[in-house]
Amino acid sequence: MKKIINHLIKMFNQNHFEEGHLYILFEDVENTNNPNKYSEGLFAWSEDGSLKTSLEFHEENGGDPVVFKKYILRNSF
Repeated sequence: MKKIINHLIKMFNQNHFEEGHLYILFEDVENTNNPNKYSEGLFAWSEDGSLKTSLEFHEENGGDPVVFKKYILRNSF
């Protein structure tokens, strides 16, 4: 599992993301308090060379809505 996470972190340090791919962010993302119900991480997709996310997309892929909201609040200006 640690190898997979390290690989994903290396992928996210890139400036280019492949169109149509699903990405799971782990860095700066809280763990869920309900691991039996939700997947860890923040779900995102690539569009126009950058990562995008939405609450609906995150939840459709098994993400915890509380984790999403805390991530957005912490990372919005």
